Amino acid sequence: MIRQDYIKRLIEQVGEAIARALGKTGAGAQEQEEALQRVTHAYAELGIVPGFFELEATSLRRMLGSAERIQAVAELCAWEAQLLELKGETARAAQRRRLAQALGAG
Repeated sequence: MIRQDYIKRLIEQVGEAIARALGKTGAGAQEQEEALQRVTHAYAELGIVPGFFELEATSLRRMLGSAERIQAVAELCAWEAQLLELKGETARAAQRRRLAQALGAG
């Protein structure tokens, strides 16, 4: 229960940072970078390492285990895709969006 609450709070905090970065008209690079740093931190808190993104969704689901972790990573991937799109990193954004969809987000 404690772990589930922690994941929920972590996702809420990241969501708020991303909402600030995406929601402001003319949000600057600083807000976008802060939001990306929050996403990176959240991935690390969930035990996600860079090579993780190269695996297939089935393997990722097995590694993540719980439905809460799977949903959290799917949400992070979807949010990261939006931020990367703003930065013009379309290839990475598309990869994260595909992963988010494969894991069950949006």
